[in-house]
Amino acid sequence: MTVDKCTFHGIENCLKLSDGTIELYITTDFGPRIIGAGFAGGQNFMCEFKNELASVSENKWQSYGGHRLWTAPEAFPRSYPIDNKPYAWKIEGDTVLLDIPEEKENGIKKQMTVSIADGKVTLCHTVTNTGRWEIEAAAWSLTVMAPGGKVIVPQEKYIPQGSGEGQTLLPGRAMAMWPYTDMSDERFVWGKNFIEMSEAGGSGEPLKFGLFNSLGFAAYELNGEYFVKRFAAYSGCAYPDFGCNCEFFTMRGMLEVESLSPLVLLAPGESIAHTEEWTFFSEKPDFLK
Repeated sequence: MTVDKCTFHGIENCLKLSDGTIELYITTDFGPRIIGAGFAGGQNFMCEFKNELASVSENKWQSYGGHRLWTAPEAFPRSYPIDNKPYAWKIEGDTVLLDIPEEKENGIKKQMTVSIADGKVTLCHTVTNTGRWEIEAAAWSLTVMAPGGKVIVPQEKYIPQGSGEGQTLLPGRAMAMWPYTDMSDERFVWGKNFIEMSEAGGSGEPLKFGLFNSLGFAAYELNGEYFVKRFAAYSGCAYPDFGCNCEFFTMRGMLEVESLSPLVLLAPGESIAHTEEWTFFSEKPDFLK
């Protein structure tokens, strides 16, 4: 993996990480945000909010687009730390460490490590309690995808109803639906094996759903190419938002693919880590068919 300083789409002081097949672009003057990701020389799977990127604000939180690390459960203003100043980073072996300043108001310290090898991106997200008392939190990894695509989320295995062999009478698909989500919106496809949600079409109003996904992946299709995010699924653990280890949000112009760690009670000085793996495909992989 190579690491170089560069300007990306007018954003100065970015890091370019590449293994020759995959390229990532990471902001260092604010964030961090992984603001660019995809095949070398190809389309950017990450959303770029041009107006926000052109005017970094020290007075308010801005999304900017791309990939970021948060903590769950979500609440305002706790979940919206202003991250608009340069932060420390360094190369450690075959990874890049992004050392995010402490959120003193929340007693939280975040770090990310990023590496690329053999066409696979590995990201480790760490949340540490720097306060004086216990907190309950989950590491929350959000990737804001470029408009024009759709997320593809695997359903748990289809099993026929009944009491015989190979049948079931018990539930097997746990899902959370946010109250503002219109399940009849045409951006949804509720399939037998997959749930799809598109950014474009429908009312354009916000939609969000989440689930416990034991299969541990979700995909984003954009112009015939595919971004796949893989993450852990720990059975028997408490997850945020009615037990979700992944969540998906869209409104006109963006779509978020999110994964979460279990909720953990962190004593002062304790940390929780959450890992994602990203892969990219130039055509639809068999596991999405």
